[in-house]
Amino acid sequence: MMEKLIQQRQRKLTTIMCVSFGTFCFGQLPTDYVTKVSYHEKKEVTYSLPSEADLNCLTLSELSQYHGYMQFYTMEEYVDEEGDLLTDQKFIEEVHVRDEWMEGYSRITVGKKGVDVYGTESGLLYHRDRQTEDTEVFLNPEEAANYGYLDLNDDYYQSLLNDLSTLDVEVSENNSIITASSGFMTMVYDHNTKMASTTEYDSTGIKVSESVIQYALSHEGDTYYPETETTIAWFSGDKGCCIRKTTELKRFEYTRETRGDSGPERKEKKEVMHKNSSKGEADYQILIEQNSDVFRIASKKYRKKELEIEVYDMAGKKVLHTGVVEGEAIQLPKSSRAGMYLIHIISQNRHTPVVGKVIKNNAGSQF
Repeated sequence: MMEKLIQQRQRKLTTIMCVSFGTFCFGQLPTDYVTKVSYHEKKEVTYSLPSEADLNCLTLSELSQYHGYMQFYTMEEYVDEEGDLLTDQKFIEEVHVRDEWMEGYSRITVGKKGVDVYGTESGLLYHRDRQTEDTEVFLNPEEAANYGYLDLNDDYYQSLLNDLSTLDVEVSENNSIITASSGFMTMVYDHNTKMASTTEYDSTGIKVSESVIQYALSHEGDTYYPETETTIAWFSGDKGCCIRKTTELKRFEYTRETRGDSGPERKEKKEVMHKNSSKGEADYQILIEQNSDVFRIASKKYRKKELEIEVYDMAGKKVLHTGVVEGEAIQLPKSSRAGMYLIHIISQNRHTPVVGKVIKNNAGSQF
């Protein structure tokens, strides 16, 4: 099943199907390790109502529960010699995470024996013994040594295509884009832009969540890490109104340490062009109009030049392909459903388009 591949790929290689790097499996940290991955992360969670008709349907309990928040923390992920993933998360700052009278977290550790949660003032707040599930996937020595080492090269692309082809899903590829679909999920991996997305559906075919991960080059310049991960989920309130939860994870200063006798052989560094370089992002801006499904491409460098764009949904379906002049209004198709859409600006380089995203809801579009 695709779920099994998702679980294996996440735990083994932090792959395109990685869900978020959670904090919820920890206690005794390793005295020795095969691989250690460290980074800073900003987590931002927001709640909204896609329809203006739902504005008054939240209960007082829901109004207090569904509030946005932001966290800044450092994360250290260890893979020990038994292939177990352990984590040490240290909080730098939390904004609107809980009521002011509640003590904030300072650290959460997931070790071999359990999960420990520490407060900013009181020390240890909570401990839970760790229980290993039968379905938990442990990494073999080779996989452990390569944890966080994402060589998104042609071999990786072919390996992913082969793995998906063994599952009970429909797989297609076109222009280095893989699409795998089942009755409840669609996954897309764009090898050109190093971007991946997943869309999940309920039993009636209604979209319940979608996520997109953008990979960026590491400091070494020859491997990739998941730089930005955005997830949108929809669920119903007590009175049946639709509530949308948006979570964005932004990772910084991603570094990797490997114990000398366990590390993989590093390949000779090659010149690699990052498909979504900061230069490309600076060339263009995607602007939206409030309370509408209209957006514009703004660019000082390509002022009033003709641009070619393509718009895709999270299932990899192209919903719009058009040419416009820089600054002109572009309307999302009225038939497109609420959700996240990827905007490919392909005029600058047809092989490595600049990619941005727009969120469409019933009342309009927003970032």
